[in-house]
Amino acid sequence: IYLMLFYSPSSSDIPKFPFIDKIIHFFLFFIQSFLISKSLISYQKNLINKYKFSILSILILFAIIIEYQQYFISFRTYDIYDMSANVIGILTGVFYVILLDDK
Repeated sequence: IYLMLFYSPSSSDIPKFPFIDKIIHFFLFFIQSFLISKSLISYQKNLINKYKFSILSILILFAIIIEYQQYFISFRTYDIYDMSANVIGILTGVFYVILLDDK
C-alpha cells in the first residue's frame, strides 16, 4: 500500500517498457488475492467456495478504492487501465487458488 500511494519515480527511472506499471499492478494484486484466498482455504477447506463472491467483492472494492484515491493525491495519477490490471490480478489470483484447490 505504501508503494502504491507514496512512490514517485524520478524522470530518470522511466522504464523502457511502456506498460511495465500495468504488469506490476497485475502481479501486486495477484499475489495479494492469492495469499488471502490461500490462507482462507488453509483455515477451512470449503470457506473459499462458500464465500467466493464476498471475497472477490471485497478485494475488487479495495482495488478500486486504492486506485480512485490516487486521483486526489497530487503526485499520483488515476488510471482506469491500472484499475483494470488490479481487478484482473485479483480475479486471476482467486480463481487460481480455486483451480488448485479442486485438484
